[in-house]
Amino acid sequence: MREWFQHAIQLTEKGGGVLPLRFTDAQLEFFKKRPHLFRCYNSAGIKLELLTDSPSVSMLYHVSLKPGTTEQLYFDLYVDDVLIGFEGDTFTEEGTGEWSASLPIEAGRPCKLTIYFPYLASVTVQTLTFGEGSVCEPAPSYEQNLLMFGDSITQGLNAVHPSQTYAVQVARGLRMNLLNQAVSGFVFHPDLIDPQLPYRPDLVTVAYGTNDWALCETPEQFEEQAGAFIGKLARLYRDVPVVVISPIWRSDLTDPKPAGAFTDIHRTLERISERENVRYLDGLALTPHHNDYFADGLHPNDLGFMHMTLELLKRLPR
Repeated sequence: MREWFQHAIQLTEKGGGVLPLRFTDAQLEFFKKRPHLFRCYNSAGIKLELLTDSPSVSMLYHVSLKPGTTEQLYFDLYVDDVLIGFEGDTFTEEGTGEWSASLPIEAGRPCKLTIYFPYLASVTVQTLTFGEGSVCEPAPSYEQNLLMFGDSITQGLNAVHPSQTYAVQVARGLRMNLLNQAVSGFVFHPDLIDPQLPYRPDLVTVAYGTNDWALCETPEQFEEQAGAFIGKLARLYRDVPVVVISPIWRSDLTDPKPAGAFTDIHRTLERISERENVRYLDGLALTPHHNDYFADGLHPNDLGFMHMTLELLKRLPR
């Protein structure tokens, strides 16, 4: 089963199962001092992918969520890149679940099966079961790698389905492997970047700023933090396209903040991007400016993520 995991950089044993992780040990150590640690174990962007002729698949799994929260968690199932269903359950804090699904696959004619994991929980797979005598082989990955940094929006909040987040959809559209290193609630911080990351990207995107706008005490503090992160990333990946995406629309963008106006955040990121010789994309051009496309005025819903994906695919380098 381990060889079927994709979009994780390490696999660990937990409770008799396999727990896929998106961060290195050094990065997890960095987060131990911060309240975001539980989000680092969430399975955003992670998938199982294999070639099989099985008519069915079953999974026994354990999930852990943010303490005190209840979430509806889905596993999205694709056959030959077409969504054919989703399975899951509602959990509070943690629990064990099991699901089974029929697959539109004929015996002797293997197809690519993809299972996307929930982005709001850590998922330990205990067993994965296929039809007796079925072919089950690793599916080839893409040739190029996409690395994404960001906050809750890049992690996937608030898509209903994990395969409908913009990170997953952009990776699929670009036909690139994905390492999603976004963490809900996080901000620009250069110490997150691990120079020893065992994943060589061909494209890097950075999408912080909306939490910084809410948390920074002065415009100068924001510029210092953002500049330190973007500068470190630009130096580490000199030969790789790095794209800075400024914050997308939010319903309270006219509210006054100590860090300045919301548009000041965009101008600062554009100025830093020019200085560090990386590409800048205006996040305000990526989604409709209407609450119908957002779950809460801040996080896109599935439809909002679709618009964001379409606009990013027009603008990202290929």
